[in-house]
Amino acid sequence: TAEEFRSTLKSCLASGSRRLIVNYDMAALKQELFGHHSPIGGYCEEHDMALLLDTWPTTPVGWVKVDLLYDAMKTVDKGSGSLRGACLLNIGK
Repeated sequence: TAEEFRSTLKSCLASGSRRLIVNYDMAALKQELFGHHSPIGGYCEEHDMALLLDTWPTTPVGWVKVDLLYDAMKTVDKGSGSLRGACLLNIGK
């Protein structure tokens, strides 16, 4: 659910040793017309927004509503037929 994603996002950013990378449909965010991976660099609880540290040259780094990002993540990748989602990385101890 979006609430579970939000909780994971908050705990990941608070930990200092975990990172979150999302796979989302860029079209759902009015960007390009394909899927993309991007690391999450922050969360603003007041506005319920996640900071995408986007690496795609034509897409700026920016804040996106968590519900909108979650909806863009729960789309199906046309190439694999699988749902998109997130990857949680543990770094260090």
